[in-house]
Order: sequence, then structure tokens, then C-alpha cells
Amino acid sequence: MAKWSSACASFTPPALRLRDLPPFSQAVLWGSLALALLATLCVVRDPVAFGWTLGAAAVPFLGFALIVPVGSLLVFLFRLGGEQADAPGTRGYPVVTMLALLALVVGALTDNHAVRTLPVPPGVPGPAARATLPEAALRWHAAAARATGHDRPPLIVIATEGGGLRAAFWTATVLGALEDEAPGFAARVFAISGVSGGSLGAAVFATLLADGPGAPRGDCAARGPFECAGQAVLAQDFLGPTAASLVFPDLMQRFVPLFRADRAVALEQSWERAWASAGFAPDTWAGRRLGRLAARADAWIPVLLLNGTHVESGKRIITATVRVDGSAFPDAYDFFALNPGDVRPSTAALNSARFPYVSPAGTLVREGAAVGHLVDGGYFENFGAVTALQALRAGLRALGEAGRYAEPFLIQISNDPSLGPDDRQVDGPQAPSDRAPE
Repeated sequence: MAKWSSACASFTPPALRLRDLPPFSQAVLWGSLALALLATLCVVRDPVAFGWTLGAAAVPFLGFALIVPVGSLLVFLFRLGGEQADAPGTRGYPVVTMLALLALVVGALTDNHAVRTLPVPPGVPGPAARATLPEAALRWHAAAARATGHDRPPLIVIATEGGGLRAAFWTATVLGALEDEAPGFAARVFAISGVSGGSLGAAVFATLLADGPGAPRGDCAARGPFECAGQAVLAQDFLGPTAASLVFPDLMQRFVPLFRADRAVALEQSWERAWASAGFAPDTWAGRRLGRLAARADAWIPVLLLNGTHVESGKRIITATVRVDGSAFPDAYDFFALNPGDVRPSTAALNSARFPYVSPAGTLVREGAAVGHLVDGGYFENFGAVTALQALRAGLRALGEAGRYAEPFLIQISNDPSLGPDDRQVDGPQAPSDRAPE
């Protein structure tokens, strides 16, 4: 009996109020909540700096660690009856269910994922002033004829497949190496059709053509300047800023819509800041409109055809440096027809690379109303080959109608090492081989 009395005397009742917690537990709880709020404010202010400082691995671990004390506090406070919560016949509120319902309601009323656009200043040519594909084909022919000295130059159209940052890095590497090994190669390229990461690599290559690659950098000195510069830009940490925005302000907005932060914008800004980290001007993308990557009178830049997917219809939606219409691209949408306003190259690339849940579906807004959503072009077709083939045919048709000719070439850039032998490039057309039944 004395043994049981001693045990009862040493029993510590559960903490039924916050002030009943041990001092150290209170310090950890309030310190964690303060750190969570501070981290959120830092991410809202500059998600790129936050993500790059901590790194892609540390950001989600920190985020999830700071979610735990918030959840614990909510569970504690939502116990019915406060200090009578453990009394017979009482029960706590369904915290998880209530949070899920709150997220559904707030999420339906809060949309922070509209595609980022730029106003078109007065006197500045906007997307409406883009050339048509036939006009671009004639401009290409004139530039290619000057570059090659032939009136029947090779007309090259490139399709580059999706595959995340690997696809971007490989696309910029291949195109950069071709330009380094055969200077003037880009003058023969009429258009580049990209999907997802391939679109990002294509936009980086077009920017290097417009601005010049500069001198080779660091350990790239043994390679050519275009290949080196493209790799330097795409060798940055793009996951850290995106994860930071996702686990802090973007997640918080599902419950308390205090901030308008968007992890898609954080990803775009990390692409923009990557240029400065690689030694280029800070405004290389941040201060540039997509239209400035179109061909100029003094230099040819391949037409960019960046493929996304329209969620509601399943059709392609193409963000391009030329006008997109049914004569060249049947059954496809022109991004700028659905979402007026100009965009940066970073936004144009992300229009093709929005792969939930890493980056959210973008809301298309026209005249103040949502007209659908935009996701990764790989949902329609991951190689960009359909758009590339249509561009090749439309370009040849336009040249033929004008009495000009070219030798067509279609190049597919794949970054997938697991492609089977039936999918790999071959020297020429071959009859299918017999295979044993599987």
C-alpha cells in the first residue's frame, strides 16, 4: 500500500493549459512559432535568397520541422472545454477535419497562381506586333542565305523534350556545343519547339544568341563559350527557392490568405537571378520581355515555340515569339490570345514547365476573368515533335509560295537515357526487324 501511495504522490497530472507546461517546453514552443513566422516573412521578401542560403535539402526539413509545433499547438488549443478536456464524457474538436475543410474553402476563394505578366508600355511593340510564321520564314531565308552563301540553305527545326532541369541543361549543352563547333549553326535553325525543361534550355540558348555568351567561365574554360555559358546559368539551385515558397507562404495561404506569394514566381525569379550568378547582367531576364528574343534586322534568332497544355480542353497552348494561328498550328491556342500582356522569358519558359505540385497550374486571365489553366506541355506530348513538324511544314509552304527553297532537317533532342533501341536515332530509314514474341 505504501508503494502505491508513493507512486500516486509522484504522479504529475497532464498539462491542461499552456502555462502548465514546463518552462523549457514553453520556450521551445514559442521560439518555434516565432521562427516559423520569421522564416515565412523572409521567404515572402526574397524566396531566392532564402532558398539559396539554406539549400534545397535543408529548406523542406526546416519547413516540416516548423509545421510540427504549429500543429501541436492547434491540437492543444482545440481540446473541448480547456482544462476540463480530460473530464469523463468530453472529447476534443476534430482538428484535422476542420483544417481540411478550411483549406478547401479558403483555397476555392484564393487564387495566387495567376500567370505573371507585364504591361505593354505605350509605343513599345507588344505581343500583338509579332510576325506571323510565314513572315518569319521569309526573314529566316534571307538571313540563312547571307550566312551560308546559298539560295537553298538548310532549314533546321529542333524539337527538344521535357524532363525537368536535366532536359534544360542537356538542351543548352547540345545547342551551345553545336554553335561552338559550327559557328553560324543558329542562323540555319528556323525554330525550336520545346517542352518543359527543354523550353527552359531553348530560351537560355536564344538569350545567349541575342546577348553573346561572353568568355568561358571557371571549369568551362576547356569548352566553347556557348556551351559553357548555358551550363553556368543552369547549374544553380532552382529547387530551394521553390520549396521555400511552397512550405512557408504558399502553404499558409491555404488556411490564412495573408500573403500573395506564389512558388511559381519564386521559380521564375530563381531563373532570372541565375544569370547574375553566372556572370551576366542582373536584368538579362528580369528586365527583358520575350519579344526581345525575336529575330532582329541585324541578327537571326530562332523562333521559340514553347509548348504548354490547356487544362480545360487538353489542347496545346504555345507561348511563342511569332503569332500562333490555325494555318500553321491547327487546334492549338496562342498564349497571348488567352492571356493578354507581355511576359519575361522566365515566365514563357515556365508556361511550358508547370508540373504540379512542384509548380502550380497557372491561371489564365483575360479582361479580369479566368479563362482556364496552364500546365506542363508534357501532358499533351513530351517531345515537342508535333509543333516542330507543323512549323517545318508551314515554313516550307511559305517559302515555296514566295519562290524560295530550303533543305529541311528536323532534329530531336532527347535527354532520356532509358529510351529503347526503337526510339533511338538511326542513320536512315530501315525496315522493322523481326522480334520473338514476348
